[in-house]
Amino acid sequence: MLTLFDSNRYEALTEALLDALAESASDGSPWRALSIIAPSAAIQRRLELEIAARFGICANIQFSYLAQWLWKQIGQVMNLSASNAFVSERLVWRCYRLLKARAWAHMPRLSGWLRDADEAMRYALAQRIARLFDRYLLYRPDWLDAWQRGQSILTLERADAMHWDDEQWQMQLWRQLCAECAAPKDTAPGLFPFLSRAAALDAATIARAQWPERLHVFALPAIAPLHLALLREFARWIDIRLYTLNPCRQYWGDWVSAAQRADLALHGQADHAEVGNVLLTEWGQQTQTHLTQLQTLADTVETVEVSRPIENPASTWLAALQNAWLDGRALPKAPTVEAPACIEIHICHSLTRQLEVLHDRLLALFNANDADTAPPSPSDALVVIPNLAAAAPLIDAVFGATRGARRIPYRITGLPAARAHPAIHMLRCLLSLLDQRITWANLMEWLRIDGIAVRYGLEECALEAIERWCSAAGALHSEIEATPCQPLKKALMRLYLGYALPEGAAPVAGVLPASAVVNPEELEWLGRLSCLIDNLDNVAQLCAQAAPAAEWQTRLLGALEHFFPAHAQDAEAMIEVRAALNRLFEAMQEGAADALLPAAVVRSALMLALEEPARGGVPTGGVTFCAPASLRGLPYRVVCLLGMDDGALPGRHHPDEFDLSAALPRAGDRQRRQEERNLFLDLILAARERLLIAYTGRHLRDNAPLPPAAPVDELLDHLGEALASASGHRSRTAIANARKRFIVEHPLHPFSAEYFSNAEPRSSKSSHLFTYNPDCAEIAAALNVRPARASAPLLSRPLPPLENGNDPVIEFSAFERFWRHPARALLCERLGIRLAKTPCAFLDLEPFTLDPACRRALANRVLPLLLAGDAHARAKCSSAAFNACAERARSIARASPELPNGALGAALCASEFEALTDLAARIRSAGWQSPTPRLFTLELTPAWPAALAQPECNAVRAQTPIQIAGLLQTAAHDRLILYRYAPAGARDYLSAWLCHLVMCARAGAKEAPRTIWLGHPDEFAFKPVQRGRARAHLAELAALYGFGQCAPLRFFPISAWALVHQGEAAARRAWNGDVKKKGEANDAWLRIALRGERLSAALDAHFSALARTVLTPLIEYLEVIS
Repeated sequence: MLTLFDSNRYEALTEALLDALAESASDGSPWRALSIIAPSAAIQRRLELEIAARFGICANIQFSYLAQWLWKQIGQVMNLSASNAFVSERLVWRCYRLLKARAWAHMPRLSGWLRDADEAMRYALAQRIARLFDRYLLYRPDWLDAWQRGQSILTLERADAMHWDDEQWQMQLWRQLCAECAAPKDTAPGLFPFLSRAAALDAATIARAQWPERLHVFALPAIAPLHLALLREFARWIDIRLYTLNPCRQYWGDWVSAAQRADLALHGQADHAEVGNVLLTEWGQQTQTHLTQLQTLADTVETVEVSRPIENPASTWLAALQNAWLDGRALPKAPTVEAPACIEIHICHSLTRQLEVLHDRLLALFNANDADTAPPSPSDALVVIPNLAAAAPLIDAVFGATRGARRIPYRITGLPAARAHPAIHMLRCLLSLLDQRITWANLMEWLRIDGIAVRYGLEECALEAIERWCSAAGALHSEIEATPCQPLKKALMRLYLGYALPEGAAPVAGVLPASAVVNPEELEWLGRLSCLIDNLDNVAQLCAQAAPAAEWQTRLLGALEHFFPAHAQDAEAMIEVRAALNRLFEAMQEGAADALLPAAVVRSALMLALEEPARGGVPTGGVTFCAPASLRGLPYRVVCLLGMDDGALPGRHHPDEFDLSAALPRAGDRQRRQEERNLFLDLILAARERLLIAYTGRHLRDNAPLPPAAPVDELLDHLGEALASASGHRSRTAIANARKRFIVEHPLHPFSAEYFSNAEPRSSKSSHLFTYNPDCAEIAAALNVRPARASAPLLSRPLPPLENGNDPVIEFSAFERFWRHPARALLCERLGIRLAKTPCAFLDLEPFTLDPACRRALANRVLPLLLAGDAHARAKCSSAAFNACAERARSIARASPELPNGALGAALCASEFEALTDLAARIRSAGWQSPTPRLFTLELTPAWPAALAQPECNAVRAQTPIQIAGLLQTAAHDRLILYRYAPAGARDYLSAWLCHLVMCARAGAKEAPRTIWLGHPDEFAFKPVQRGRARAHLAELAALYGFGQCAPLRFFPISAWALVHQGEAAARRAWNGDVKKKGEANDAWLRIALRGERLSAALDAHFSALARTVLTPLIEYLEVIS
């Protein structure tokens, strides 16, 4: 017997089920279990709670899924294995093995796919074929039965040559699969043969099968045709009760859209077709087909039909919409609702903004003061996001970061297993080692996983040390490495050698010792890090070898033991991970036990098995975030749909090109697009009081409008047309204005002044802009000050002059640093301001060229050796000594970690070494000798430049004698040789000029010192300056230095050099920059020093006068050699 119970409310279905369970408990044996078919774990859990609330306990009830229940019950009367070998998870490995082992040259299309496919591509094809056969078992069992008998299914259907070719290889592959999986007497595998044998079953066989007396099939959104046929046969022996959600109390199986009816009328087939509710017809095609199939089933067996429609009594647009669907009519033209607050469409700029808006809206709902109804609690809110896995981190960032009164309890349910435990991520990374090398960034990411850090004893303090080692040791990757961990092991060797050998030691076996970066107390951490890298290398080498499924199971389970400790807090999660691995490898061994599987195939299988979304759950006490299908059918007072962007729901799905069921469709076929549109309908029906929809409707960069998902647009059109009709206007303008009543458009930033300019009180019934974030309110208040107030200057008045006692001495190094960057010197040396350096990203990829930092590091190692070799050769009068030093420099250059490996690294090394050798030769030809540092002390009386206006600071204008003392490293008696392996810049000219002035100020009457600066490729020199003029220039610079120690000096070296060297236009280009290079105005030190001023006006007349005062003498004595 069959009983069909339908209602538009989940609560009515539950009540009917509970009444039936009470009846079964009173009539049957208390020891006999009751069978309930549920579509998901979410509904199963909710039913358990409902049963426990009704009867005090939920016990002796067997919940199952329909396919599993049918397999188990039919297995009582037929010879079926304990598990279904034709599910796609198991069938894929047989397909993979057969596609790999058998030649398919006589099948043109299949052989074309396999000809150039690697192992991973062959597995992907096997996965698609297995899923296709799984669908055939449910929706085309007659096809498979015909193929098993060697008959074509295309003889009665229209098909082209491509379909004939696809049928041939699918038929052949299916027959081979059946030969392996089906019982010998079966004409077809699976459950389909039961349909022909059911009529021959007698009462004795049924009694031995011990089938349940009654079966409750609860709230299934769709049932495959095969399963419906099987339920029809079971209905002859047991009482089957189907509880179905039906949004309409009228018969709507013949409803079609207006366009479809017009098409049917053209062909004379529109006799029974009706045009019903537009949205219900468009969105509910899956439910419509399901109900039609149930009605067809009811016509073939003894059936009792019960219907219990329930109207929504609220006076809201949501209730009007649901009641219109219930009655099968359009929305009323004169609704009783004045404000459409219960349906809100929010337009945001990103998913993050949608979550921020949702957080504020939920806070308003939970704290609403409504005399009629109690405000909803967090457990009454459901949030559905299509791409839940991508949104999970954003949900945690928005909802997990709030504290105090603004905190909303929440839970994300239905995430894939790969997202739930870091061990899965680690296994995926290990299996990806052949395609993605292990880098310092990967290593640091793994070390931040709690389990790995605890397993190897590397806590937070150790991670800081390891980050320092990473930048010092380097680990570049290339395609010629033997193992993925080879660069890291080479970097570890550099660290060990740097700890054991003295500074400047020669390379050992081609490995250059790193600078002393490992402290003695950190050596134990280095050993633990080495252990981790060794284990990674061992696993990587194992993964490089193809192996059978059993060997892969041992490898991956061993990797879990290696990298994750057996802690009690992670025990349950690790048990789930191991169980998932065991299920996967059990299916592998069943279908391809002897096949050698490469790592790429195992990785793909692992990710497919573990990234499948969970069937859902029903968390309590907090807002539930889930995917659209996870909690389908469950009612909530507040339903929120986020991420309803264009193409999100329904998604863009395309059937396989060899899918014959897509080419030859039938009524009742599963279609993803119809299913997802029906999901949207079900979610609206599940909302009891409020519906909130949000989508990214504005482009993040240019604020251009973006369309929503198609069902959202259709909903807005439907509501707007009904609202416009109520006012008597049906024009496009009226409908567009009516649509806007349901839309809340949000600004780009959560701290926009628009959130705080609305004087309307924050009410759950209002849809104006508001936020509960106090930080945003503070920012908005600061930004909304009228008139806009400029930032306060760095110094309200000049600082007092430096207190150096009776003997003021200025270190020449500080004097030089000041003129290289006056703003930085003031902030650092007078105010003690230090700007944190942004951590550099780990250099994991090999460069094609060396950047300035790498070239500078290479020159710092090699150039001193080349110059020292020349001095050593001169001392010994031996060319062999010079050649030995040059060879040592060459070996160090080859071993430098900045260079890439292979031929590219050799070419770069040869090029750079040649340039360094040329620079060393030019330095030697300029008269360079061994460094002879010369101490000096120079007494000066600062004199303010006559070309500049006198400053307001009286202390700075005081003519107090000073001394400049310092050290010139490469000064001979008549010349100063400076060098740097780089092109000459403005600061190089300034530094050389200061050194030259000191040399000339100290020179005797007959001395004519010269300063030579050599670089790559630039070279310049300064002519001798008379002693008096040199002292005068230094006196002016000293006076400006004193002022710059008390207030920002408007001297910007790069722009100033461009001004005196190329003109005002070049100075502005150097200041503002362009698309290729940042300007000097972007310097963080200058922005702080000039705070409160307009940077665009910084190059004023005072700057020009100061630049010419400082640099004109430099230009006068400059000789550009090359």
